[in-house]
Amino acid sequence: MGSCIARALADGAPGDEIVLYDANHGHALNHAMDLLESVCLTSAADVRAGALTDMQSSDIIVNVMSVGGGADHMKSLEQTASEMLKLFGHVERLAPDAVVITASNPVDVYNGLLCRRAGLPAERWLGYSYNDTIRFRRTLGRVLKLPAARINACMIGEHGATKVPVFSSVEIDGKPFIPDPEQKAAVLSEMTEWWDVYTTQTGNLRTAGWTSAFGVAEMVKRISGIESSPMPCSCMLDGQYGLTGLSLGVPVRLDRGGAAEIIELELCPDEKEAFETSAAKIRALTEDVLSRYA
Repeated sequence: MGSCIARALADGAPGDEIVLYDANHGHALNHAMDLLESVCLTSAADVRAGALTDMQSSDIIVNVMSVGGGADHMKSLEQTASEMLKLFGHVERLAPDAVVITASNPVDVYNGLLCRRAGLPAERWLGYSYNDTIRFRRTLGRVLKLPAARINACMIGEHGATKVPVFSSVEIDGKPFIPDPEQKAAVLSEMTEWWDVYTTQTGNLRTAGWTSAFGVAEMVKRISGIESSPMPCSCMLDGQYGLTGLSLGVPVRLDRGGAAEIIELELCPDEKEAFETSAAKIRALTEDVLSRYA
C-alpha cells in the first residue's frame, strides 16, 4: 500500500520531496528509483529513499507500518503496536510541525495509541478510513443506478466490522436523499457481499492499495489547502458526539494543522446507537493496548 500512496502523491498531490523509508532499505530504494522515473515527465516531485532522520522538518508523515496480519486487523495489532511506538517515539523531536496520517489497521486504535503516547497535539494525528465511505458511495451508486460522484454520503465509527453507514446524510447532487428500506437493505447486502469476496475469494494477498492511495492523496490535498471540503477520517474526539479520549472515524475539515474542525452529524436513533457501539469497541481495544504498552 505504501508504494501506491507514494505514486499517487508523486503524480498529483502537492509536495516537492517524497522520502520513502522501509526497514529494508533496498526495498525502499527500489521503489523510489522506479517511482521517480515513472513521474519524471509529468511531475517535478523528487522521490528518494531515506532514513528515519529524514522525518526531520517533515510537513506530512504517512505511516503504513504493519508487521503481518492482512485483513485480520486484530492479529496485526498484536504484532505491530510496540514497533510503531518505537518508530514514532521521536516524532515530537524530529518533526514538531508535522501532521501524521496513519493508514495501518486497526487504524482507530493505532491513531489513538500514537496520539496518547508519541507527542504532538491531538489534532495532528489522523487515521485514514476514507475507504469505507468510498465503498458506501460506490454501492449507493450501483443500487440507485447513478454515478458515485453524484452521491455524497459517509461512513463513521470504526474502520472495521462496526462501521456505521449514515443513510440519513445521503445527498444526490447536493440535495438530501433518504433511501427507502429496500434500497438500504440492498446497499448493506452488496457491501457485505463485496467484502466477503475481497477477503475470501481473492486470496487476500494485498490491502486496498489503489483506493487508499487515492484517499490519502485527497487528505494531503486538504491538509495543504488545495481542497477544503470535509472528509471522513479517524481523529481524536474531545467532547464531539459525547465522546472523549478515543480516535474514531467522523467527518473532519482539514488544514495545515491537521483536524481543524470535527463535524457533528445529526444522527437518527439507530445510527447513534450503532455509533456508540462502535465507540465502545474501539475504546476497549485502545485501553487494552495502552495498558500493555505503557
